[in-house]
Amino acid sequence: MKRIISLSRYLITLLLALLPFPLLADQGSPLQRYVETPDPSYGYQLVGELSVDGVEVYFLNMNSQSWRSADEVTPVVWNHWVTLIVPQQLSSSVANLIIVGGSTSAQPPEPDDVAQFALIATATGAIQVVVQQVPSQPLHFSGLSEGLTEDALVAYSWRRVMETGDPTWAAYLPMTKAAVRAMDTAQEFIASSLGLVIDRFIVTGFSKRGATAWLTAAVDDRVVGVVPGMFNILHMADQLEHHYASYGFFSHALSDYEENGVMENIRAPEGELLGRIVDPISYREALTMPHLILNASGDEFFLPDASERYIGELPAEALQRIVPNTDHSGESKFEDLLAGLIAWYQMQLYGLERPELEWGLAAGGELEVGSSQIPLVARLWQASNPSARDFRLETVGDQAWHSSVITADADGRYRVSVPEPAQGYTAYMVELTYPGAAGIPQVYTTSVFVTPDEHPFELEDPLLNPKIPLYWRWQLARALAGFPDDYTRSELEQLLPIRVLGDYVHDLETLDAFLKQPGAVRACTAARLNVEAEEVGWYSTLYTLGETNIKYWQSYARAEQLYRDGKTAQAAGICFWLTLL
Repeated sequence: MKRIISLSRYLITLLLALLPFPLLADQGSPLQRYVETPDPSYGYQLVGELSVDGVEVYFLNMNSQSWRSADEVTPVVWNHWVTLIVPQQLSSSVANLIIVGGSTSAQPPEPDDVAQFALIATATGAIQVVVQQVPSQPLHFSGLSEGLTEDALVAYSWRRVMETGDPTWAAYLPMTKAAVRAMDTAQEFIASSLGLVIDRFIVTGFSKRGATAWLTAAVDDRVVGVVPGMFNILHMADQLEHHYASYGFFSHALSDYEENGVMENIRAPEGELLGRIVDPISYREALTMPHLILNASGDEFFLPDASERYIGELPAEALQRIVPNTDHSGESKFEDLLAGLIAWYQMQLYGLERPELEWGLAAGGELEVGSSQIPLVARLWQASNPSARDFRLETVGDQAWHSSVITADADGRYRVSVPEPAQGYTAYMVELTYPGAAGIPQVYTTSVFVTPDEHPFELEDPLLNPKIPLYWRWQLARALAGFPDDYTRSELEQLLPIRVLGDYVHDLETLDAFLKQPGAVRACTAARLNVEAEEVGWYSTLYTLGETNIKYWQSYARAEQLYRDGKTAQAAGICFWLTLL
């Protein structure tokens, strides 16, 4: 039975738990250090070239780096095909770096594989740099029976970050380094072999390559524009909670991450560390270049209304387009997506002014949209689900979203009111179409909004019988002496590793030292052991404030922040209180 702690009993401590704690600055981040570290494995060679459709194509085979040791993973060296597509009518020193996936292959891409990139090159007059096999895959990890690719690879790497505290385990770091080395390769080859100059880049990627595009932009000042697609999960912990609160479960598309403990630990100190490394919002101060954010209304990974939770925090021009009636792959709307992407590229490369959009919900729920330029047409798109807050393509189908033309008021602003449905939920957004630079229209949207603005579910862990620090000291002492009480030595080892106040506890000897330290270290170690022993969970409700349930993770996170701020007594007080629930 869930226990609700009275507010009056612990007023001061609990109010402290509500205070926010800031993200750490990204200067000197593990990502930056990893990318900038020289690697003797780096190198490339020209393997082939061809002329086709108004472009010259060069196939380079590149080793970007060595990642980890052969005892941990094979192959160690990351290998990629880097394809340079040079238009015969070259008009820009800005190149497009396009990050894609695929499995490691000894053979260069087929001519048909570069057709869409050749189209972009001729339409924009810019060199296209396509780096494949990001990540280099499959990878075979020690202790696992099969090689891993894509989400399974990334999720396992995140698990290892949380287990070890080693940021370089995160696959996003070598993925970003591969993108940066591809820019180095392109610049050097183009200059030395063709006598041409590339001095800046627009970086584009989709799905986990969308995250890589953001991270590349954050660490390399050659990037003057970024197009992250189908990665609608900035503020990762908040978004995962939003995801569950909407569905009551995590989508099957996220199963690799769930199986590797990401959801379970996203609010743990280990998950907080992971977020600071891999979540692009952690680097927002560096993301000052123009953005085109592309997403799908029916994405099976991410919620359609996710972008509203971060887009306003980006310190840059951030246009977005959420494409209706398609999923994470975007396949059913590929030509439409490509046309809009080319239109944005053209505006960016030609130095033309893009429209500025702003929007917001009025007190009565009316969506109000403003634009610095007059669009060719404005449309309201909406879709309804009578039974769930779920707009995945696999749930509502590929015809769920329908549009109607809307007109501006006398002041040039668009105002739309979407009524709550009699049953279920309705999602909606406004789409604006503008003239493009070369006949291809620009298309942008607001974020998606959902009415009613409710979330039918909540993550909740049981609250059982947390134990005080003295209990854990006794259990450990008995186990180490060979006379176990409630926990054997092996059972205590299974509670580790844990991250406490910025340090990892990997073994019982370190745990013993932590539990013998007075104050915050001892109390917070006990608070962590209670979670690992399943006496309490990160989403256990401690008390309610108004209509909000305050969770265990919020108080523990506040204790960690107070400790970092030098307020060790207050941190100890919160952690000790958490063992008394």
